[in-house]
Amino acid sequence: MSAEPGALPDVVVTELAVPSDQVPGPVPCTVVHPAGLDPAGVDPDEPVPLVLALHGGAGNAEFTEMMAEQFGAAWSRGTVPPCVVVLPESGRSFWVDHADGSANWEAFLRAELPDAARAAVPACATGPVALLGVSMGGLGVLRLAFRHPEAYVAVVALEPAVEDAMTWDEVEPASNPVRSLELFESLHGSPVDPAHFAHNHPPALIVERADAIAASDLQLYLECGDLDVLDLYRGAERMHRLLFDRGILHEYHLVRGADHIGDTLGPRFAEAIAFLGRVLDPPPPDALATAFRQLLGR
Repeated sequence: MSAEPGALPDVVVTELAVPSDQVPGPVPCTVVHPAGLDPAGVDPDEPVPLVLALHGGAGNAEFTEMMAEQFGAAWSRGTVPPCVVVLPESGRSFWVDHADGSANWEAFLRAELPDAARAAVPACATGPVALLGVSMGGLGVLRLAFRHPEAYVAVVALEPAVEDAMTWDEVEPASNPVRSLELFESLHGSPVDPAHFAHNHPPALIVERADAIAASDLQLYLECGDLDVLDLYRGAERMHRLLFDRGILHEYHLVRGADHIGDTLGPRFAEAIAFLGRVLDPPPPDALATAFRQLLGR
């Protein structure tokens, strides 16, 4: 692990190459943590959280810069506790175990990546694990969290690249300007295997895993802009309704006037990271709200 030139003040940015039996490797990863954190320090009384942050289809460089800035600002404001943020680079993988077996990105994220992060930064060896992703990365973290809700304390998905469908038969690749039939076939088989698609599709996972998700302590944050040029608000809204109708508590934002890229993303990331901070370091009980509940007998 080597130091990144030009790291932000008060933020340490390093590089980590993770060997893998699941995907073509080694996988380049960026590690971000506050400068005051001792990477080798292990305090069982104050475990340091690990955050796995997944980039979108455009890649990791700009995402890494934004995450370093956003987490650095959040650490300075105290809106999120010290944590270790790990950002792997996967190309346009969609963070899925490919049907042809050529790359198993979900398996990599589930075990190899956190194991490597804990070995490289022992401070987070015993801490809780949270997930954050944008667009393609939002799809990846939702799939991982819904399949293994007991393993994560929080999942934060911004504008996740989730189709507004329940089955492959409902998907219309020709109507999507960035996700072609060829892309789906590279992930789910050629022709597309409907079972493989459904097995890796977050709305279908909500239905299949609803009881396990509801019974877990997973805290869920879901958002999308209502002017998203890729129409991803449709898939986000479908997931919101599926979660709501099954009694799965979550925070949902349909952000008025926000597109898929642009100036709204900075404030949206800041709000999402603040949510993550409230999960990792819960605020004290609200005395007024508690008193009102007691008055109502609830």
